[in-house]
Amino acid sequence: MPILIKDLQIDSITGPISLTILVPEPDLVNAVKRTIPIIMLFGDRHESEEGYCSTCTCDLKTKNCCYEIWSKEFLQIFDSIATKEQPIDFYIESFTNKADIEEAKKDIYKYSKELSEAAKKGTMSKLREKLYTCYFRELRGTKAYKDLCPTSNIRWQFADARQGDTGSIESNLVLINNLFYNIADLAKLGYTAISMDTKASVANLMARTVKYEISTIAGFSDILELYIEFIKNPKHFYSLLFNPEGDMIKLTKIYKQIKKQQFPFNSTHYWSNIINNYVKYIVDKHEFFVTSSYVDAVIEMSKLYKTEQELTQFFLEHIDNNIQVWNGVYKYILALSIFLDIYFVTRILKKPTDGREPFMAIGYFGDLHSTHIAYLLEKIMTSYVNLGRIDANGRCLKLDSVVDLNKIAKVYNGDFTKTKSFLSRLLGK
Repeated sequence: MPILIKDLQIDSITGPISLTILVPEPDLVNAVKRTIPIIMLFGDRHESEEGYCSTCTCDLKTKNCCYEIWSKEFLQIFDSIATKEQPIDFYIESFTNKADIEEAKKDIYKYSKELSEAAKKGTMSKLREKLYTCYFRELRGTKAYKDLCPTSNIRWQFADARQGDTGSIESNLVLINNLFYNIADLAKLGYTAISMDTKASVANLMARTVKYEISTIAGFSDILELYIEFIKNPKHFYSLLFNPEGDMIKLTKIYKQIKKQQFPFNSTHYWSNIINNYVKYIVDKHEFFVTSSYVDAVIEMSKLYKTEQELTQFFLEHIDNNIQVWNGVYKYILALSIFLDIYFVTRILKKPTDGREPFMAIGYFGDLHSTHIAYLLEKIMTSYVNLGRIDANGRCLKLDSVVDLNKIAKVYNGDFTKTKSFLSRLLGK
């Protein structure tokens, strides 16, 4: 679907591997009497640069264009159809923390340059590192922001509730899961080693890794206990975590967004029901099953983590006997991905405190997140209509049928009756 925007026709985009466009149900727009954003979800394959468009240029004579999604030119085109009063929100699968922010504040020009030059492989990294200043809301309107960020009407947002500063349940669970992820990678080294001395060295490295990581995680024993309950039964865990009558929900980043919602999304019971149905969909779709050997190993390790010698012996036994034990950690990454999806949806549906409602929300996430979010909005929440998904050839997204963003931007001007009528015509209702 070529994107018509201003007087350009965007025929292809290099970087993402998919694009899904969703529009709000007309009845929802009419009911809430405020702007509900159009959503463009780009899917990513992390840390890969294979399959970019072989030639990606813009011919101003024919108006047929290909753009790199992270390019200043592409972003400024979208910026031009937004306004200060009705901006575009651009979310990526990342987060920041207080330490990074404080370091950047010392010299944002230097920090931005160093971060851009150190950008890792992959489109996601380019959207984060090369545009890092754009995410500093404190800098909006300043000279530094104008100098370093190519847009003024796009509000750049981090959407990954699993990352960032510790303290929330989302971050704490991922910290523990990442610890065991690192252990699994080390276990592979030990398993392939031939000599017992090498195996013992790897086992000791695993033990020292655990000891170090534990020292950086406040309240480790309590978080580990919570993690064990999660890996035993993810469905049951999420039902307890998001119990509207419980206390645990109040420790999540998602709860903070739920409390900012307006009708019809302002009920904790509503979100509890949505989340439980969504967790069931994810677990059932991917035929997720609890890896009992991994659960047993984590429980056993939780009794030994205070002693390096005991931990070393424990890991050595598992290296020799069953390397597959630690591979179980990879399955739980999928179960934890739910946090990002729900957090993103609660962010886009809340009414901003400054009253400036976006007419469009763009999400750039791992492709599985984009697929799942589209299902959540269309099938479980029944709040959006999916206009279709385009899959790229590699990382070159060719657009076939037409999406006229000029018309969409023009209609989204606060006239809710007009908006509802437009969406009805668009959806053939």
